Amino acid sequence: SLNDALAALGPLGGIIELAGDGPFPLESAVVNSQIVVIRAAAGTRPIISAIPGRDSTGDAILEMESGLFALQGISIHTDGQKLDEANIRSVVAANNSLLYVKECEFRCSGVLAAPVAAIRARGYYSGPGSKSPYSHLVVDRCITEGDGLSGVEVESTRMEGVVRGSLLSCGSAPALTLRLMGRTKGDDSASLLVDHSTLASAGAGVRIEMQGSGDPIPVGIGIVESIVAGQSENGTLLSTKDWPLNGTKTELMGPLREVRWLSTDSVYPGWKHLLKVGTDDAVETDEPEKWLLHYRQGGAVADFLPERWPGDVAATGPQGGLNRWRGESLPGSEGKRRGCDLSALKSSGDIVLGKQRVTASMVSLKGPKVSINAREEDIGKKISEGTWEDGTTFIVKGSGLRETSPIIIKGMNARIEFLEEVTGLTISPKGSAFRSGTKSSTESSMIQVQEGYLEILNGKFYLPNSDKSRPDRFLNVDRGGFALQRTQIEIPLDDATSNRNLIGWTGEGDNPIRNQGIIQECKLLSGVGSLAELNDGTQRLLVRNSLLIARDDLFILKNKNRAASPGMGVDFEQSTLVAGRAHFAVDCDEGSGGVRGFADSCLFAGLKWEKAKGAGACLLQYNGELSLKAISWQENRCGYDERIHQYLIDSTKRSDEKQDFSQTWVNQWGENGVKSPFVEPGGISYQDGASSRDIRLTSASYALTPESAANRVGVNQLPIGAGNITIGSGNRKNPNVGTKTPALPPKPPVKRPVGGL
Repeated sequence: SLNDALAALGPLGGIIELAGDGPFPLESAVVNSQIVVIRAAAGTRPIISAIPGRDSTGDAILEMESGLFALQGISIHTDGQKLDEANIRSVVAANNSLLYVKECEFRCSGVLAAPVAAIRARGYYSGPGSKSPYSHLVVDRCITEGDGLSGVEVESTRMEGVVRGSLLSCGSAPALTLRLMGRTKGDDSASLLVDHSTLASAGAGVRIEMQGSGDPIPVGIGIVESIVAGQSENGTLLSTKDWPLNGTKTELMGPLREVRWLSTDSVYPGWKHLLKVGTDDAVETDEPEKWLLHYRQGGAVADFLPERWPGDVAATGPQGGLNRWRGESLPGSEGKRRGCDLSALKSSGDIVLGKQRVTASMVSLKGPKVSINAREEDIGKKISEGTWEDGTTFIVKGSGLRETSPIIIKGMNARIEFLEEVTGLTISPKGSAFRSGTKSSTESSMIQVQEGYLEILNGKFYLPNSDKSRPDRFLNVDRGGFALQRTQIEIPLDDATSNRNLIGWTGEGDNPIRNQGIIQECKLLSGVGSLAELNDGTQRLLVRNSLLIARDDLFILKNKNRAASPGMGVDFEQSTLVAGRAHFAVDCDEGSGGVRGFADSCLFAGLKWEKAKGAGACLLQYNGELSLKAISWQENRCGYDERIHQYLIDSTKRSDEKQDFSQTWVNQWGENGVKSPFVEPGGISYQDGASSRDIRLTSASYALTPESAANRVGVNQLPIGAGNITIGSGNRKNPNVGTKTPALPPKPPVKRPVGGL
């Protein structure tokens, strides 16, 4: 863990380089070394999963004492509920230190009960190399996103800080907070420069608080070519608490004693109040003209815009991701670029899950173990008709093809683990036990999970098309969650069978157990319809190293539930996704929180056969412009089969016209949303000897040849798409999926000078 690396540092410190994307777990830690650098290795975007320590007494996750510290190229993810429970007030805190934060990202899920600072600087530095007893803070091209996650907080009487090229989206929390003590020395002062940055808050743009008594220290706030946006009906640009008022004014200093405000070519849209002091209504103002009487160099009347900007960010909250800020023109810009340059920001993804390890997300099941012999017992009857403790694991053994009645898991968490014998064990539905064609999909599913959680491990399932009493679904999850590991499910390809969904899933609000779906190292083939349909909720689906094939749509994502504000998330890594029609068919609106997608090192392929309909596969199909606005997408190192005919289409305006990848897909999400794509003609070839334009019927067709260029475009020159998939509990590799070929010899490392403070 990162805690181990920090603990190994000596008193002089050192460099911690995070190799790979992580996530790297971090519990509350205090660092006392002189110089510490935590940075990303070249070509990576590591995620730190930060949680409060169980025995921690501090109020920060990562606290640094009396040193020089630098964070570069990392993404820190936190959970709001856990921060509230532990009374955490900052994620990264530098005490009496110099702090340099570059190209970093801070994300907090949920809604914080009280503001938490992403970055906090406290005290002043007087250690080695100090020329003056001042602390310096540099925040360069960083992102903070979270409802209640304040961007930068300063608690120092001697501070010089700059926020440059950054996006701070803070929800109800202030974007910048200065919490300052009274003057103790004549040269005490604090200054904060906001340069080419975008700040957004539903609470306050800048908040200044006086701690204790005495005269206030001089405070300088500079806003240069930036955007400070209000995102509520009652926000305040400059808010104060217990700060003394001033009887005189200068060009820069208004009614707040020793507080100077300078604005240069900056814009302030959406603020209801411009100045609130909490003690004297006479100096408060909502009017730009009066503001400029207070601060004569505080901008121009035209800089203060009544409308909120951007509109969709104001509607969807502070966790909308970078895509929410694109394509929005700023009134009054007059051709100038104000705010941060989004293309220069580095984000790990628009969904908070990002690339969390699946194993860390698994539900811990602690309960008794029950043995079932599939050769002698009906698995479905044994499980469904019995009374079991929560967390029970059913150990199934047997061989050959065995039939089962419906398996029903209701109001409990359970696991079904298959022990494969020499001849193998495959489970199929018992036709007479299912009622196909009923109105309720729950009643005609092979496995039914109701208000519970089910994990299936090492399973093999076969659902024939010939049986007239076949189930409509393999798995139906109603207000629950599921996990499939090393499992194979197959419905043969058939054009005569009506559309069926392999998996149907409705989550349950914010319940982390019943709101999570995991598919890891699986082979799922739905030859008679769609693979999965997710309905109205805040589900999070994680797919890792899996081969997923559907005759029609791969994933149908419907989220019209306005109460589900966090939205729905789908996260894919190192998987091969094959669809006959659309890989993602999305129907949602802005009020629902929308759908957020992330893909890394995945291969998107089209399914073509002699009875297929349409001109070819489409990557994303959406239901009207409102749905498109509610969708966010980020990908990294993904490849596209030549059978992808279209990339982005409106289902209300269907067209068979072939689309260009760059003009359609990259143009929609931007180069920061579509990183290192692989669309080389002929660059994807399969081990069966067919080109990507030929008929694709079986999973054996989707293993890359060693010569395929797509075998070298993943991280560290590894292949993209699904690699080795172990089906069942044995060590046999799935013959239908090709193994990863050895990587090319690594290039010699490039020696670069290490810069910093």
